[in-house]
Amino acid sequence: MTKMVAITITHGMIVRNIIRTDIIKVLKSDKDTKIVLVVMRMFKLYEKIAAEFSGGNVTVIEWPYRINPVEWLLRKVADVIFFNAVRNETTEIKEMSMKKKNYPKYLWVRLARAVLGKNRDIIVALEKLDTLLFRYKRKKHWDTFGKDKPNLVFSTDFLCTNEWSLIKAAKHYGVPVMTMIASWDHLSKGRLPTKFDKVIAWNDFLKGQLIEYYGYKPSEIFVSGIPQFDYYVQDRGALKSRPEFLKEIGGSYV
Repeated sequence: MTKMVAITITHGMIVRNIIRTDIIKVLKSDKDTKIVLVVMRMFKLYEKIAAEFSGGNVTVIEWPYRINPVEWLLRKVADVIFFNAVRNETTEIKEMSMKKKNYPKYLWVRLARAVLGKNRDIIVALEKLDTLLFRYKRKKHWDTFGKDKPNLVFSTDFLCTNEWSLIKAAKHYGVPVMTMIASWDHLSKGRLPTKFDKVIAWNDFLKGQLIEYYGYKPSEIFVSGIPQFDYYVQDRGALKSRPEFLKEIGGSYV
């Protein structure tokens, strides 16, 4: 039985770390798997990605949908409540920086925090309200895939607001959604990621954050290492030695 995997493309780093790696080679070698690369329109990468990767069992589509201001506001309120309950050094540093650079904004943030509080039940209520208000969108979004629909959605950047419409549509239709932590600070950046079925984390530190703060089970997390560094390990033959590099730029080797 043929299965379809949808993989989101939000920016060039995802292309290097995911699409131009053995991940795609492995998926392409499985003739019972179809791959759909979902390129977010705002990043204007569709034509380049389509030209490079379309063919065989790989299809490239452009995702035109973006969340509206009301959806954004509901998510932002949830962010504030969550990071009220889960304070960390990153959010403290961000607020200190905001206080120095934009004091009026800092006051608004402090006021919002004081008003909204730490009750996580409100986050659940906000998610239900979002579902109630914007349920009508799901079919239109899901039909973007055409006749064949994904069996799995891989969100490569859960902080990208343009992916939320796809994630919500997949959840609506009961399709598993997995994601990856694309940077060391994404779990403490002040945005609350939705609950995913599986999460790929760089290391045990991020895994611990997912368990302690976000309520994941260890079985729902896969520790992968840091894909940003794979290129330097796998393609060492393409890299110049230190003496060669220094000679090229007019430096000296000690």
